[in-house]
Amino acid sequence: MTQPKYTNADCPLYGSEYCAALNMESCEKCTVDCTDEEKTARVKQDLADMAALLPEDGMAKLFTGEDCVLCKGEKGKREYYAFFDMGHPGARKHRTKGLLGLLKKEPRFGSLLPAQVSCCKECKQRITRLSYVKGLIIAAFLLSGLIVLSLRSVNEPLMAITHGLPFYIFAAWAIIGIAVAEIAYRGMKRSYAKRTYLNVMNAPMLAELKEKGWFELFAEHGVSRLVFSKKPMSHGLFAAMPDEMINKDGIHGEKSENA
Repeated sequence: MTQPKYTNADCPLYGSEYCAALNMESCEKCTVDCTDEEKTARVKQDLADMAALLPEDGMAKLFTGEDCVLCKGEKGKREYYAFFDMGHPGARKHRTKGLLGLLKKEPRFGSLLPAQVSCCKECKQRITRLSYVKGLIIAAFLLSGLIVLSLRSVNEPLMAITHGLPFYIFAAWAIIGIAVAEIAYRGMKRSYAKRTYLNVMNAPMLAELKEKGWFELFAEHGVSRLVFSKKPMSHGLFAAMPDEMINKDGIHGEKSENA
């Protein structure tokens, strides 16, 4: 993992627990505005607010363990990292510029946090299959229908009966394809759910985050939308590896003015 390089000693956050919490790739790529005392104080308070919403022992346990976080029963070994975005409704929604000054308008959530968990090969395959099975089945039905109905030996006799009959048959075939795709998806989902937490927020290791009000932003039909990688995130809010972790007591020690 590439270590962040922080070289701007003039930054008011340089070398602090706040800089470590931001975990930017480098000073040159840092997007946080600390050009005056007011903006710096706001960044510190934003980080304090978010840290108060996180587990006391931090986020690293979700992605540094050797066991898969998503497995039910016997745990598979980590081969991938699964990335997803979490939101929280309660962090300083009244602000006009958004969290850490990065947003122009306030979203429906008060805090946005990219997160990652350890994942085994089998859980990755199950969730990936669920993400494209319906699309593949529907595409197969549509393509097969177009090919068959484009054949002159099929098309012309049907049009001789009724001019729009090929279209009606194709529409019915498409509806059948959608139904088959939905049935297949539900069957696979039911089967996979016995072995994998398809919604990452239901995994026991994320129970504390869920209790604190965090939710996955892009889950669909109870299945997480995950991005998988062989390597962990190299930078991002509260995403530092253990040897880079901040002094959480320092950040938790900051009290929100709205607490």
